[in-house]
Amino acid sequence: MPSRWVPLAAEVEWFEGHRGRERPEALRSGAGRLVLTVEASWAVGPDVAGQAERRVFLVRAADGRRLRIRLNGQGHVAVEAEVPE
Repeated sequence: MPSRWVPLAAEVEWFEGHRGRERPEALRSGAGRLVLTVEASWAVGPDVAGQAERRVFLVRAADGRRLRIRLNGQGHVAVEAEVPE
């Protein structure tokens, strides 16, 4: 079944593991706090040499929703929810 990603206004809580790499741990929005489980993550190389890499996380929220979290090298976070078409 095809799906699309729509922006979601939410704040991400991060956990820093023993390797110093952050991973999303929970999501805060108007509905409260949802615990997240990371299903996959990967790094995307910088657009310009010398800039920090970007990271993408596919996560599953405690309520069953699938989310995509993008973290750029400057600390900007974008959260998107998967919506079936």
